[in-house]
Amino acid sequence: MVRVFILLIFAFSLLFGDPLEESIKNLVSENVYQKHFRLINKIFQNKEQYYLTDEKVDILKVIKTLKENGLLNLFFQSPKENIITFKTNSNPIFFMKIIQDNLNNLGFLFTFTQEVDFDDNLFIWKIKFDSEYTLDPEIFSSFLIKNGCDILEITRKSESKWEYFINVDRATLNAKKLVLKERTRLKKPLSDYWLNIEGGSKISIASFGGNRWYPKIVIYDKNLHILKVYKKDEKTDWLVIYLPPSSYYIKISDSYTLNNLKYGLRVTLE
Repeated sequence: MVRVFILLIFAFSLLFGDPLEESIKNLVSENVYQKHFRLINKIFQNKEQYYLTDEKVDILKVIKTLKENGLLNLFFQSPKENIITFKTNSNPIFFMKIIQDNLNNLGFLFTFTQEVDFDDNLFIWKIKFDSEYTLDPEIFSSFLIKNGCDILEITRKSESKWEYFINVDRATLNAKKLVLKERTRLKKPLSDYWLNIEGGSKISIASFGGNRWYPKIVIYDKNLHILKVYKKDEKTDWLVIYLPPSSYYIKISDSYTLNNLKYGLRVTLE
């Protein structure tokens, strides 16, 4: 009995104060951690497999392992209010665009802003939504990583409250990259067209027959600062826009409804 107790203390000491242990505790409740301590210790016994560097934990691998072993339940018995807090020390506008795009990709189309705060270079955006399940941190983070985001920390505050700390310094939007002097056909849009126009000096946009396009175009730099806005209240079939220096993204839409673009557009970057 004494030997078992000593082994348990030793096992706990291997985890105590360890970034891996802190990450696990940030993802499961204290009750779950205490109840399944032995299982957790066994699952994560090869700790080196869960580190990206000496100090940085592979948080996605930890989340996946917890899910696979039934230690991270993301579903509720009935719809519940979820509160998700996103934090960054980077560009707030760019940050919100990336978060919103990826929420939409996962089907979270009806979320509401509960709080926005910006203080001491820390931007906080808190959203809420009702659902029978919460945002899957593994899937959501995988989308963000594809955008070039760095997931610094994920913490589960309660069953339906999560916090994400994300760096977007190296991130890019989900925007189609245009190739210089190559005609690109854009199909009927479900949302505004977002295109990467890096390296271009002008863009030609042609509307296909059957459309009734009233252009609404915004040009941004890499950090989503607006450089130029173009809007026309006349039906347009073709136009050329000269791009300001530092142009990186362009959003193409219609002043009234995207149904006016049901036959799509053709664009050429030069």
